[in-house]
Amino acid sequence: MRGRIIGRALLDGAPVRAFGVAVIDSFAMPTHVTPGQVRAADGRFEVPLATPAFVDVVISGPGFARRDITKLQVDRDATLDLGAIELSHGNTIDGHVTNESGTPVPDAEVELVYLVPVDGGELERRANGDYITVTDRDGYYRIDGVANLKTARISAGIEGSFATLWQPERITGSATIDLVARPVGQIAAQCSPGRTPYLNARSINGHAFTVVGGEKDGSVLARDIPAGDYDVIVGRRQQRATVVAGETTTVPCVE
Repeated sequence: MRGRIIGRALLDGAPVRAFGVAVIDSFAMPTHVTPGQVRAADGRFEVPLATPAFVDVVISGPGFARRDITKLQVDRDATLDLGAIELSHGNTIDGHVTNESGTPVPDAEVELVYLVPVDGGELERRANGDYITVTDRDGYYRIDGVANLKTARISAGIEGSFATLWQPERITGSATIDLVARPVGQIAAQCSPGRTPYLNARSINGHAFTVVGGEKDGSVLARDIPAGDYDVIVGRRQQRATVVAGETTTVPCVE
């Protein structure tokens, strides 16, 4: 049996012309949301679905915060009209990325993420709490339309040059978060072939961290790690390691 959900997305009373809509099972608790793209001058959307159903609707896109409409019951062969859905601008997260000398770092990628980084387009990333932007020539970045996130992390860097580790944050409103990027090196380890190891490196001077998955041959390589001292776990033992800019630090895998 087929039914549908229809509605109209508005921001400040005006139609939203481009956004994403996902319909998910209210009881499935998915770890990843894949929205369908909507382009409509009047902000209207229509999503077909098998009925009867008990679902949540997720609306996401640039310029506004993700909107969840939960526990909707759609009867057999029914059309559920959500009417006008007023979206909110959400939070603005901004700040500067500098090096240790206070010099701005332009063209650095800044990523704010809820769970894990998403390999997808902007609609998919925003639906899953992943926001990406790039600093300007003054090292300034700005991310609009950020939803409240109980658990989030932010990082910045230029591949092979400067980086920060993931820095834990809690987003409950607009905020300024400045980041200091340092020259990078690498941490490598080799475990037994046939295992897929994980490397966890945490800064000893704070709460910044990174977690990297390895390969089936037992190797693992954490790239773009800011120079400094870390508590590293590969296998079953924590150990201290020093990362030097431009070099690879090898740590043993204790299995």
